[in-house]
Amino acid sequence: FITYAPLRSKVKFFSIILGFYYTLMEFLGLKGFLHAVKYIKKIKKLKNYDVVQLINTRRFSNFSSLGNLVLLHFIFKQNRKIFLCALGYDYTWVKYCLEGNPPYSKFDRLKLKNMSKFFWSLVYVYGIGFNFLDKYVLGRSQKIIPGLFDYYIAYKNSSYSNKLSDVVPLPADFKKNYNSFEFKGYPVKIFHGWQPGKELAKGNDIFDKAIKKLIIKYPDKVEYEIVGGIPYEEYLTKFEESTIYIDQCYSLDRGMNAILGMSAGKVVFSGFDKETIKYYGVNDSNQSLINALPDCEKIFLELERLIINPNILENISREAIFFIKRHHNGRLITEKYLDVWGN
Repeated sequence: FITYAPLRSKVKFFSIILGFYYTLMEFLGLKGFLHAVKYIKKIKKLKNYDVVQLINTRRFSNFSSLGNLVLLHFIFKQNRKIFLCALGYDYTWVKYCLEGNPPYSKFDRLKLKNMSKFFWSLVYVYGIGFNFLDKYVLGRSQKIIPGLFDYYIAYKNSSYSNKLSDVVPLPADFKKNYNSFEFKGYPVKIFHGWQPGKELAKGNDIFDKAIKKLIIKYPDKVEYEIVGGIPYEEYLTKFEESTIYIDQCYSLDRGMNAILGMSAGKVVFSGFDKETIKYYGVNDSNQSLINALPDCEKIFLELERLIINPNILENISREAIFFIKRHHNGRLITEKYLDVWGN
């Protein structure tokens, strides 16, 4: 231990310095710029396409604003129609959330003392060049296609609302056919995928507190597992063995994890706000998932309702699969995109 302690200290010190350097370069808009220039020859080969669809205004995520501007310049110059699928973090959506417009968002718990946890998303508003990058992409896009209701309302309230299409939902992959859940006795397995560092934005700690309260009250009825940082195959195995799938509680709509969970017949806790349901015009009276609000007590009561009424678990599992097949199948989503691109 005496031999390696100084080495560990040096490694930790250099890690901190390196982290600070990359954060600084990110906010200055210079991250990866020289490396991005090396890709110009390859980018120049991507030309004469009828349709180019970008996912996010920062399409090249390894590079900051300046690197993206350089590469996107050639893509826009050499091709015809450009479309933007609004997903992930971008200037318009982050700014909309920071201004407190949605009823709740991933930035609700942002404070000065925990700001470091949000650096990776604040760069889109406060980083140099990101506002210009956003305007550059949006100004050249034929249409802005929101992938979730969260993005629809953000862009609806922006100066680019005239370019906004209806939401085109995320597609689900049905390579594997799942059966709905059938209750065969306790315990009910709860799967909680936890990404370290993102708990403030996703509300993992709120879920955790509610579930632990549930375990104290029903110790023989619940089996709880927090999963993160393991190989993907192992992750899937644990996921498939579960009944209740914990996603997030700061979203108005369902992201990809929630849709994958629903397609597998899991009882998913995620976003499906009443305004979202109203916008889609769907009938979810039989409930296809649990709309998780960022409230520990409300989450606990929903969990308790499910645990003591396993028939409700069966109903939601069945409705989840039906809902995804009806609203998120690949053929339907493809037709929606073709319609937007064609018009």
